[in-house]
Amino acid sequence: MQMIQVDAQQNGKTIAVSKGQTIKITLGNPGDGGYSFNAPQYNSAVLSIGSHTRILSTTGAVGDAGKDSWEFTALTPGQSDLTFTATRGNDASSAITIFSGKITVK
Repeated sequence: MQMIQVDAQQNGKTIAVSKGQTIKITLGNPGDGGYSFNAPQYNSAVLSIGSHTRILSTTGAVGDAGKDSWEFTALTPGQSDLTFTATRGNDASSAITIFSGKITVK
């Protein structure tokens, strides 16, 4: 089964996958603004998280903090919101949404 690649361009969209399929989401790391990713929010009855990988910047550009990538497996038919947020330090009021989409498993 083909892996589904997702990035910031699919923000706000619904992504259809088949049961057993792997979804790989890659997002720019918000570290240049002092932010760090929180744990992704999703329905664990529909999706299972596999790996989380930090990809260091190769450009050397100021403000390029690299990327982060997560892999999820579609467990059962249904829907799950998938949201990635980031906060500055321990300040919960600084939370920003980096990505929010809906996964539909057939």
